Amino acid sequence: MLLFFGRIDRRKGAESIIQEFPKLLEKDNRFHLVFAGKDGFPKGYLADLASRLDITTHITIENRFISDEEVSSFFSAADAVVLPYLRGTTSGVLKIAFAHKTPVIATKVGELPETVKLYNAGIIIDLPLQESDINSIVSFVQNPNPEWLYSNYDELINRFSWDHAAERTIDFYNHVFFKN
Repeated sequence: MLLFFGRIDRRKGAESIIQEFPKLLEKDNRFHLVFAGKDGFPKGYLADLASRLDITTHITIENRFISDEEVSSFFSAADAVVLPYLRGTTSGVLKIAFAHKTPVIATKVGELPETVKLYNAGIIIDLPLQESDINSIVSFVQNPNPEWLYSNYDELINRFSWDHAAERTIDFYNHVFFKN
């Protein structure tokens, strides 16, 4: 199961990942793509697109606000979180994936490639998917526990902790006001 979580819109590559999904299904028809979040497209657009591509049995669209209580169940059930972003600088969904140690499949947009690589959190792909990307995704999902995945998780958790944020804020103010 691949999870697309959060605001479902064009900028985040929702339409693109559906258009590319048949390529993954050709390699392994067990793939299932779940969209969980509010849909920013016209009503029924993504479902119609999936229907035209004849992949409706491999797509689930939960077009609604996902409560805090439900978030963990989505991330725990996922084999990987897909971040097929076309534009953007960062992603809150990436941080949620980190917190759940859920593998990530992300595009080369904003901070995604550097952050995913730095924390051994997953793989980086291009859109449209090339044969090498498809093979990487299939291999990555079929081998769910590679030893390198999240191998430096403690460092990641520390970097995104509130304590670390507070320390950096204090350092910033000290630098600005006291020129330390």
